[in-house]
This record gives sequence, structure tokens and C-alpha cells, in this order.
Amino acid sequence: MNVSFHEKPGYREMRNNLTMARRFGAALQALGRDARETDARVGRGSTDMGDLSLHLPSIHPYLAICDEGESLCHEHRFADCAASDRGMSTMLVAAKAMARTTLDLLEDPKLFAKSGANSDAAH
Repeated sequence: MNVSFHEKPGYREMRNNLTMARRFGAALQALGRDARETDARVGRGSTDMGDLSLHLPSIHPYLAICDEGESLCHEHRFADCAASDRGMSTMLVAAKAMARTTLDLLEDPKLFAKSGANSDAAH
């Protein structure tokens, strides 16, 4: 019996657009949330967002919905945290920060150009 493998590219590395990420961080801070630019505790994992980020300026922010060490993604406790008041309020803060970031990019042509949002694979 012969076994062969065909590798299909996918789940590529995530390229966070720092211009957009920093603007998102500023929006979070304006909403009362601390933002870290990097966090060694956050694993790289796999996501198709990486594939997208190679062609479109992207960010993949993480916001805590559980206490540190309480749960990891894809655990039942994490689902409980997501459905909690803290999870819901964090979702609203994230949505507001993302909306503010989008408006900033649309309202400021220089920021938009710096983000590379009008070019392929900007980072």
C-alpha cells in the first residue's frame, strides 16, 4: 500500500498591520481598556485569518474575557466566559473599537495610505 501526501497551502502566518493595530489599541484605551502591542502568552495557533492577512491589511486582536489562567480557547469554561456579562461587554468594547478604527481609516487619507489598505499584502 502506497501513501502519498499533497500539501495544500493554508493557515499561513498572521501579519498584523501595526498601523491598524495601534489605532485599534488607541480606540481600546479611549474606551477604558488597556492594550498590549505584543503578548508572549498568546499562542500562534492556526487560523485562516493568516491567509487573508497576506493579501489584505488585517489585525487579529485578543481581548480577555476570562481571568488569566482560568481557561483556554475551545474549552467549555471559555464558552461560559464568552456568554458571561464580562464576555458580552468585552464584545461590545471590541466592536466599538473596531468601528472607531474603521472610521479613522476612512476619515484620514494619510492614515489609510500608511496602513497600506489600498495595496496588496501590506504590512
